[in-house]
Amino acid sequence: MPPVGRRTPRAGPDADSLDALADVVMACTDRAREATAPRLSHLQLQALTAIDRHGELNLGSLSELLFTVMSSTSRLCDRLEATGLIERHPREENRREIVLSVSADGRRLLDRLREHRRVALASALADGAGLIGVSVRPALRTATDGHRRPA
Repeated sequence: MPPVGRRTPRAGPDADSLDALADVVMACTDRAREATAPRLSHLQLQALTAIDRHGELNLGSLSELLFTVMSSTSRLCDRLEATGLIERHPREENRREIVLSVSADGRRLLDRLREHRRVALASALADGAGLIGVSVRPALRTATDGHRRPA
């Protein structure tokens, strides 16, 4: 374990830039969450986003994605359902299985959150200094260069 106060070594010269980019994205997401859904916890937002990304999920799959135990995930979904952000219903192919999906209200909230985040990210990129005082352009270039699809 490295001594307290010392940074652990990073893999590659662009690691600091990528960390800075991750910090900016997280800060923009936090600001968007505060602006659109201040009562939604980070874990609730993560659950709502996961359900939206996958279309429908059962409780076990969501638990795995969130790295939480099933009972905690169930209570989390109870709260999201009570606020009208998700719905539970039987899966069409197997009526005994209950699946979670994002409600119309949940989708509107996610759309607003994503729009706020896009505006914040665009502002950070336009500033060139981002929200934490470092340039995010090299980090963005590094991140996207490594994930481009072959032509």
